[in-house]
Amino acid sequence: PSGFVSDPYPTPFDEQYDGVLKFLCIGDWGQWGPGTGQPQVAAAMKTWAEANETTFVINLGDNFYQTTNTTASNVNDPNDHE
Repeated sequence: PSGFVSDPYPTPFDEQYDGVLKFLCIGDWGQWGPGTGQPQVAAAMKTWAEANETTFVINLGDNFYQTTNTTASNVNDPNDHE
């Protein structure tokens, strides 16, 4: 695939779960820095995801801002996919 958002995924996903879908949702990622608690929240999410065999994570957005994002210019920017 070329990496464009509009390109379809090359292989359909097989539905393989036991009737319970376990996933995490992330929205408004907060800000990085001392006292924000972001590393602790990330560690707690990782622990929960591993313990519960999480299938996927949904990004609800609100994670990039024009004033703080100086490398990615659009959704297809290679800097966003490193």
